[in-house]
Amino acid sequence: MKSELTGLAAGAVSGNPSTGELIKNYPHQTPDESTTIGPIARGDFRDGVHDQVVRSIASGAELLLGGNKIDGPGYFYEPTALADVRPGMAAAFAEEVFGRVAAITVAKDVEDAITLANTSEFGLSGDLWTNDITQATEVPRRLETGGVFINGYPATRPFPSWLRARMGLANR
Repeated sequence: MKSELTGLAAGAVSGNPSTGELIKNYPHQTPDESTTIGPIARGDFRDGVHDQVVRSIASGAELLLGGNKIDGPGYFYEPTALADVRPGMAAAFAEEVFGRVAAITVAKDVEDAITLANTSEFGLSGDLWTNDITQATEVPRRLETGGVFINGYPATRPFPSWLRARMGLANR
């Protein structure tokens, strides 16, 4: 199962199923055209992301990729994927992580996925990836979030925040 999740995590992080090698070797040392993933804004922010990853692992999450600060100029952090993330885990499930961390929670079925999504205290946005047109139209109505993006997400469009999310139009 771990190798399957590692492949899925690599694809989730970059949208390309063959990214395991790219993530391991992505250019990050200098702020030039070869850099594909930028740094975190400040050192204390990077330390906070790292603390969340470490606490998640200590709570039972499995580290699939990354999980390390990168030495050198800038506040770079490896793209990271955590599996077996569950409700009750203080960091990866219950806190907003402002870094390149994919927290993977596996749901038993659609109903369980909706319950898990609505367990969060945060609701800035959600993503639904499906080939089922019925799910694409019915599931978003049941999610407690400011916006649901189906099979994609816009990186620049503001939308209403929901619950305790700290971004969005309501908090501008």
